[in-house]
Formats: sequence, structure tokens, C-alpha cells
Amino acid sequence: MVHSELKRRGSPLCVAVTLGVALLMFANAAISQTVEAEPPSRFVIGPLAWTPIIALRDAGVDSNVFNSPRTETPKQDVTGSLTPSVDSVLRLGVMRLVTQGRADFLYFERYANERAINGRVAGRLQFPTTRVHPVLSASWERTNERSSNEIDVRAPRTEKAYSVGLGTEVTPGSSLTVTAGLSDLRYDQGADFHGVDLATILNRQSKSANMTFRGTLTPLTRFVVVLDGARDEFTSSTSHNSDNLRGFAGLEFAADAIIRGRAGIGYHKMLPRGSDRSLNFSGWTSQAELSYTLLGRTRVTGRTSHDTSYSALDNRPYYVSTVGGFEVTHNLVGPIDLEVRMSREILDYAATTFQPQRIDFADAMGGGVVIRLSMQTRIGFYYDDNHRHSSAGAAWKYTRQRVYTSVTYGF
Repeated sequence: MVHSELKRRGSPLCVAVTLGVALLMFANAAISQTVEAEPPSRFVIGPLAWTPIIALRDAGVDSNVFNSPRTETPKQDVTGSLTPSVDSVLRLGVMRLVTQGRADFLYFERYANERAINGRVAGRLQFPTTRVHPVLSASWERTNERSSNEIDVRAPRTEKAYSVGLGTEVTPGSSLTVTAGLSDLRYDQGADFHGVDLATILNRQSKSANMTFRGTLTPLTRFVVVLDGARDEFTSSTSHNSDNLRGFAGLEFAADAIIRGRAGIGYHKMLPRGSDRSLNFSGWTSQAELSYTLLGRTRVTGRTSHDTSYSALDNRPYYVSTVGGFEVTHNLVGPIDLEVRMSREILDYAATTFQPQRIDFADAMGGGVVIRLSMQTRIGFYYDDNHRHSSAGAAWKYTRQRVYTSVTYGF
């Protein structure tokens, strides 16, 4: 049943879907859909093209496996993961099914209870050669990894998502996609984080509607506008139920442009539907990832984002996350590259009736040497240094260093 307040304001899902369907109805009827280029596949068997990859990731020594605070003795261990994955494209007539599958076998030498098998499967079904075509997607993930810089414990959880929609080309060089979806996040019961049961606080289901418009400005630049509405309903913490309206406008640059990537700004309005009125947030958002190659040898990549995220801390329903970072890859000689990276995330928790304002900083820096053995194979040797600082005190501060190697082999 629709909440009476939302009846007066208009449900964000209905607004997004209605606007998108109206635009689809007036789309140009004489234009066919432009199909984006896909990376070449390693193997082709009839209509199926697929690329298998196996990777040994983060194999080395971790000085603080549990991100223990400075008030405790950190636990060191030898860790690593083996990750096979397969990307595939199946074409049958006008139908195109794109799938990705991956498994992570996590290993800890000393702390065997941290060992786990993670898995992820995702697929997208399209009919890109028809004027107005359906778009269907689904994903499933089971993981025991850290989900964010806030939740710095390995908590087992399952995430599922489904969406269905329509896509069309409005004018030559511009396209419109409208989708409606359902996602579900479930932490295992008993997953504890500083005395808080994550399943009780964060388990939820989200219903969403999305409209994305892309228009070509130049052969290498596209303009993108995204309107998104979501209704989040929590399983236990129903006081955190909310509606979220987001708008985003930005530019996308082609892979062969001088500057590559995507950048834009947006606006986020959070409307509380439960008893916790502190979820009434509104503010600007941003997201960018841009890279530039200097003299054909040095690639510089910058990343930034700014938006809210639900919090797992008691009496703090959300925080504002601001992330900034960069990565520099320089070709030293032949197939040998040098990598340097640095990032910082600021987690800003607004003051509530029960808690004062809190600000955390999660800093990471590192680098390494990468050897490209072939187009599909590379080996890297890395060092990472991570720190967390918090205005909440020493119990939330930690340091962590890792020395490790990663190997990627493409068949």
C-alpha cells in the first residue's frame, strides 16, 4: 500500500517510469539501435564467444588481518586468493546475452576460520538491433569480504538484483533506457560489528526505477543524464525505511580520446518513511574517473565520488562518503611498469540526538612493479600501507601493511 505522504508528493518510482515511458512513446520510429563495440573474445564456438581468466590475487603477508585498533596487538598472517572467471557473449539472431562469472577461493594460513569461497554471476539480455528492445539483467553474489571502509570486518552476505526495461534510440546518436528493478541485501545472522548485528541493522530490499539518456556531442564525447528513484525497506530496522531520489548529469569520453573516462555531478534527496526522521538528507553528489596518458608512457588516473551510504553504527543511520584518489602507471622499460597510487575516504557522520558529529579518515597508499608477460598475462609485486583515523577515539584507529604479489593469466 502506498504511504499517504507519498501519494501527495508522488512516488519517485512512478515519476521516473512515467517520464521514461512517455519519452519512449515519442522516440523516432525510423532509427535502429547502435551497438557498442565489445572487447574481442579469446575463444569462439558457433554463436558463443568467451574469455576465461585465472588470477592469483594479493598473495603475501598481511600485518593486520582483522584491522585491529592500536589499543590491541595486530594479528599477522599469510593470505591470498585464487580467482577463476569467465566472460561470455551469446548471439542468437537479434538476441545478445552477456554474462560474467567469477569465484574467489580465499586462503589464510593461520586463521583458517577466515577462509571462504566467494562467487558472483551476472547476466544481461538485449535485443540491440530492434528499434525498441527489451533489456533484462540479473546478478547474484555471495561474499565474505569487507563491504566498505566503515564495516572493516569480513561479514558473510548475499546480494541479489534483477531489472527489466526498454531501450531505444531517440535520435541519431542518442539513446534512452528505462528500467525497473529489485535488489536484496542479506547479511548472515550473527555477523557482528562492534557489538552490532549487521543483519538486524542493514538487511533490506530495494525497489528502483531508472532512466538513462545518452547523447553524442562529438565522435569521442557523450552527454549522459540519469534519473533514479529507489524505495528501501529494511527487514528489522524499519525506522530506517526511506525513499531516495537521485539525478546525475555528466560526460563520457571514449577509450581512444585524449582524456578517457566519465565525470559528472548530481543531487540526492532522501525522504524518511520510518520513525527515524534524521534520514531527511538532501545535497549534491559527484562521481568521476578520468585518465590521461602523457607521452605514450605515463598514464594518470584520478577518481572521486561524493554521496551518502547507510551506516552500521548504532544511532547513526547514514554517513556522507567523500572519496578522492589517483593512480600513476609509468612504463620503465619494455614490458615493465611502475605503479603508484594513493586515496583517501572521509566518512562524515552528522550529529544526532544521541551522538555528536563524527569524522573518520581512511587513507591508503602503495605501489609496485608490474611485468607484462603477454597481452593476457601479467605479474605484479606490490606494497600497500593503510591507515584509519577517527574522532571517536583510539578504538577506531588502525594501521595495516601488506606485501604481496598478483598474477593474471588469460588463456
